[in-house]
Amino acid sequence: MSVTLRQNKLGSILDSACKLNVSRICNPLQNLKQLRFFLPVNATKVKPTMYDPVKDGVTADTFRLIRTILFTILVIIVIIGNSFVLAVLPKVSMQSTVAKMFMYSLTIADLCVGAQSIPMVISSAVDRWIFSDVICFITSFTRVYFQIAALLSLFVITLDRFVAIAYSLRYPIWVTRKKAICVLILTWGIAALVSLLYGPISGRHHKYLTSRVSCAFSENHHVEIDYSILLCLTFFILIPFIVTIVLYSRMYCITKKHITFVSKFATGAGNDGNQMTSNMKFVKTVTLVIVCFGIAWLPTVATRLVEVFSEINIPTQFLMVTELLILFNSGVNIFIYFWRNKDFKKAALRKIRSIKCHEPVSTQKKTLTATNESTNCFKV
Repeated sequence: MSVTLRQNKLGSILDSACKLNVSRICNPLQNLKQLRFFLPVNATKVKPTMYDPVKDGVTADTFRLIRTILFTILVIIVIIGNSFVLAVLPKVSMQSTVAKMFMYSLTIADLCVGAQSIPMVISSAVDRWIFSDVICFITSFTRVYFQIAALLSLFVITLDRFVAIAYSLRYPIWVTRKKAICVLILTWGIAALVSLLYGPISGRHHKYLTSRVSCAFSENHHVEIDYSILLCLTFFILIPFIVTIVLYSRMYCITKKHITFVSKFATGAGNDGNQMTSNMKFVKTVTLVIVCFGIAWLPTVATRLVEVFSEINIPTQFLMVTELLILFNSGVNIFIYFWRNKDFKKAALRKIRSIKCHEPVSTQKKTLTATNESTNCFKV
C-alpha cells in the first residue's frame, strides 16, 4: 500500500505542476511518466532489462571455464607429445643426420611453445596475471621467440629436403654437419633478433593483455603505422611461408617426374625407385605439416594486420581461437609424423613397449619385427 500511495502522490504533484504551466517541470515529468519510470506495485513482476548481471556473470564464467579447459588440454598434448618425439627421434632411421638435426630443432621449438603457455593456462583460470613483472617480460619475449624459431626451423627443413631432392648428387657436399650446426645457430639467433625487434627495440612494453590471457608486447601508440610489425610479418612469416609452399610444389613435381621415369625402366632400378617413393612420401608428410601451419597462422597474421591498419575491435572469442590454433599447430606435427612415417611409428611402438616392459630400448634388437617384439616382451 505504501508504494501505491507514493505513486499516487507523485502523480498528483505531476498533474498540479502541469496545471500551473510549469513547462520546465511538466514536460520532463510527463515524459518520465510515459516511460513508466516509477516502480510498479508488484516489483517481482518486472521484466529484466537488456543487461542482466546474473546472466552475464554465468556467461563469463562459462567462457572462462571452456577457455581454460581447451588451453590445458592443448598444452598437455604439446608438452607430452613433443617430449615423446624427442625420446623417439634417436631411434628413427633417417637417411640424413642433418635432416634429423633440423627435426630436433622444430620439435624443441614446439615443446618450448607449450612450456611458455603454462602461465597462460593459469591466467585463464584465475582471469588475471598472478606472476611477477619479470616473468611477464620473459613470457612476452619467449612468446615471439619460440614461435618464430618453429617457423624458421620448418623453413630450414624445407630447404634441406629441396636440396636433397633437386640436387641429390651434390647434397653430401653442400650439406654437412658443421654447416647444419651453423644454420641452426643462425636460425635461433634470427628468432631472438626478431623478438627484440618486435618488443623492446620498437618501443613496446610488456603487459598483461586480458584479450589474450597472457603477457605480450603491447601496441606502439607513438606511431601512426607500426612498421616493425609489418617487417616481422612480411620477412619472417609471410615470405618464408610462401617460399616454403613454392619449394614443396617444386619438390613434388621433381619427385613425381623421377618416379614416372624410374617406373619405365624398373628393371635393375629398385633402389632408385624406393628412394623416389620415400622422397614422395616425405614430401606429402611435410606438406600436411605446412598446410596445418598455414591454417594455424593465417588468422593470427590477419589479426595483426587488422590491428595495424584499422581501429576495429576484434572479438575476444576470435583472439582465443587464434591462440588455440597456434598451440594446436605445435601439437599436430606429432600425429602427422606417427601417421605418415613408418620408421617413426616403429620406433614409437618400440619405445612404448619398452616402457611397458620396464626395460631400455637399447636392450631390444633392432632387427625384430613388431610382432616378435611384442611376443618376446610379454613372454611368460
